[in-house]
Amino acid sequence: MLTLSSDTLQIIMVHLIEDLAVLLLVSLPINLLFHKLKLPSVMGYLIAGVVIGPYGGQLIDDIESVKHLAEIGVILLLFVIGLEFSLTRLLKDLVSVCGIGGLQLALTAGAAGWIVHLYGFAQNQSIALGLLVALSSTAIVLKMITDSAEIDTLHGKLCIGTLLFQDLCVVPIMLLVPLLAQAGAISPMDFFFAMFQSIAAVVAIFFLSKLIVPRMLAWIAHTGNKEQLTLSVIFIILITGWISHKMGLTLAMGALIAGMIISDSEYNHQIIIDILPLRDYFSSIFFISIGMLLQVEVFFDSVLLFMALVAGVILLKMFLTFLSCILLRAPIRISLIVGMRLAQIGEFSLILAAISLEQGLLNNDQYQVLLIVSILSMLVTPLMIQISSKLSIWIFSNIKREESKGKKDEALNEHVIISGYGLGGRTLAKVLQEAQIPFMVLELSGEKVKRALTEGLMTHYGDCTQAETLLR
Repeated sequence: MLTLSSDTLQIIMVHLIEDLAVLLLVSLPINLLFHKLKLPSVMGYLIAGVVIGPYGGQLIDDIESVKHLAEIGVILLLFVIGLEFSLTRLLKDLVSVCGIGGLQLALTAGAAGWIVHLYGFAQNQSIALGLLVALSSTAIVLKMITDSAEIDTLHGKLCIGTLLFQDLCVVPIMLLVPLLAQAGAISPMDFFFAMFQSIAAVVAIFFLSKLIVPRMLAWIAHTGNKEQLTLSVIFIILITGWISHKMGLTLAMGALIAGMIISDSEYNHQIIIDILPLRDYFSSIFFISIGMLLQVEVFFDSVLLFMALVAGVILLKMFLTFLSCILLRAPIRISLIVGMRLAQIGEFSLILAAISLEQGLLNNDQYQVLLIVSILSMLVTPLMIQISSKLSIWIFSNIKREESKGKKDEALNEHVIISGYGLGGRTLAKVLQEAQIPFMVLELSGEKVKRALTEGLMTHYGDCTQAETLLR
């Protein structure tokens, strides 16, 4: 058994701390710059990762260290995502988001998987790549839609519903990836049995934790010590991840389950307040480390090929999303807007690709191709979102612009504006609904905007301290 000396461990820890410090140093100015430009900071993190990584400026030049950072980033990011999910709310809204979202995911995954299979990929790899290509970027699309105050438009609602369905499908896809990695060595019956075991393991961990975690948090909360509550959350992440790993799942899956359990507890508000300030740093660790793993020389060796692949992916996703909307009777112009806005490969695909590489489902060359195509498609997304409405109006000039406008705004009169959709905002919304008083929600947090929308409330992204926002 390999053992490490205390000096070696100290060197590893020093390197890890130095790397984390560099990531924090880089993420701060990027956040400020992209906030000024009104662009998603995810794009800046990806570019920064390429620039400072071992294949760029080499501010961080240790490949193994970068991979460890990426693994830490995945675990932290999935915990925060789980924390923002409410399983109860998602199950309640499942029917409303299964339409276009389900059709888009099925068509895109099927078509992309069939195309890569034609080019010689194994069946299990084709299935995995099809699913990864089908997912779009919630972080970028939601940010751009909320910044332009379009979330109450028809195309905004369709985009968010589709993204919500894709988010729901991440958990089963994450379970599927390790099984696909073994697909060549096991029979179909063994495969379905292994899938059943994985789902049973997730259910067992979830309900076991559901019995223990609330009681544990209640006991700790009675002490009145906020620091102990935060430490207990860290312990829950670690122990859930460890149990998940022991049961044949990934550490990331354990972190996601831990977040979802805590999100449905009565102590979730304080925990979210304590943890979410670190959300941007967690995100920056993941996205910058993903950028650092991109091998720039691979891209420059085949620039035209990668440009063609990016164009092919964007056109395929745009057409199939457009087709999904048309088949479910959305207006043609709105369908085109939704297709253009969901044509990229998303951040969840990067997480699942990293897991696929770790499980041996994809080799490094295949991972690099997917990474380059994903990042380039994300970088093109803001431009496509900005031109989508104008282009659709130009193409379908005979269709009234009012199709894309939400009608709820026009019906409002003497209404209440709820500034912020935190605990107080949600409580006030329930009171106003019961009193049948019209209201709208004004919120700066993209995640809270998404939550309000999934609850069927009229919601706008904006700052209530600015007079222009209130007049609008």
